[in-house]
Amino acid sequence: MERRRNVAPPTQSPIADLEQMPPLILLDRLPVPVVAVHRDGSIVFANPSFADMLGYPKKAVAALRLQDILYDKDADDVSAEQAHRELSSEPGSIKEFVHADSTLVRATVSQSLLRRDDDTITLAVFHDLTERLWNNPRHTLDKPKA
Repeated sequence: MERRRNVAPPTQSPIADLEQMPPLILLDRLPVPVVAVHRDGSIVFANPSFADMLGYPKKAVAALRLQDILYDKDADDVSAEQAHRELSSEPGSIKEFVHADSTLVRATVSQSLLRRDDDTITLAVFHDLTERLWNNPRHTLDKPKA
């Protein structure tokens, strides 16, 4: 384990330290996939977990567009508007993405963390279901019956 040398004693509370951290640093360090997508479909931010989920290097994800990675079995060509609407709709629903190796990745999507009507960016968190589906092929994605 690495030890830091010459560390000054804390001068403020831990929550104050957290409040001063830049938001992109915090999003980047989250262990769950996070992506921010502009209305035009451009990916403006993706953390390393999102890049890993899709099998791309982090820098390569920034060059992608949502419509390039969001799979729609009913359409050969997905417009930016359709892709953005699909990502933003139905929080908790399962979305399919195209992995770098052309396989499908299934993940549930959170409600956008940016919720105002005038927000031009959708910021979503994902829960990758792909491994769970591979490990249990009989597993269904339907909600349990009450």
